[in-house]
Amino acid sequence: MKVSPNGLFERRGDDLICEVPVTFAEAALGAEVTVPTKDGTATLKVPPGTQSGQVLRLAGMGVPRLREKGAGDQLVRVKVAVPKKLSRQQRELIESELHFQRDMAHSPAFAALPRGPIHADLFRDNVMFDGLPGHEKLTGFFDFYFAGVDTWLFDLAVCLNDWCIDLAQGAHDATRAASMLNAYQAERPLTAAERELLPAMLRAGALRFWISRLWDFYLPREASMLTPHDPTHFERVLRGRIARPVHA
Repeated sequence: MKVSPNGLFERRGDDLICEVPVTFAEAALGAEVTVPTKDGTATLKVPPGTQSGQVLRLAGMGVPRLREKGAGDQLVRVKVAVPKKLSRQQRELIESELHFQRDMAHSPAFAALPRGPIHADLFRDNVMFDGLPGHEKLTGFFDFYFAGVDTWLFDLAVCLNDWCIDLAQGAHDATRAASMLNAYQAERPLTAAERELLPAMLRAGALRFWISRLWDFYLPREASMLTPHDPTHFERVLRGRIARPVHA
């Protein structure tokens, strides 16, 4: 084992090893992060549910081989920064849910989910309506910070977890959920895979916002427009989605 002069890499044969810090949200939800390489930087895909100490591989980005073509790999050891103010029960819930979501993400049903552009944060306070009560018309929506390409079912789950939840208690509102699902399917019927995974995706949506709110609450980012929200709301939603699954 050898250490590079700049201290960033260890060398094991033709492979280079480095340690890269990622946020709790990035490890839990998946992300693309920039990592140092011997030639500069590269983009590393961090899969959802990545654990601290897990090693990810950048193929062919290690040391060139002397007696044959090609090069070794760069091995990236992930170091996850975790908020320290979590209870044992909260840590256990997050860990168990990450395992559940990782298994779901590797299932054939998940691979069959239709994908495309999504908003990923279409809460009721990100939507604008105009008109008198009972005659409102949708006029626009905003806040595209989390927008991207993902499963359409995740976008629907995010909406259900806000529009069809009692905000005070975090409890599921079955009447609102039925209305939303019926209206959605009038435009685009859910596939068999989407129907199968709706309960799991509702859990994924709740986990995603619980973790991001934990991060913003305890480890805030530099953002003048960011107002940290109480993270316990989506902890309650997640526990409810686990205890009482909702089906389409």
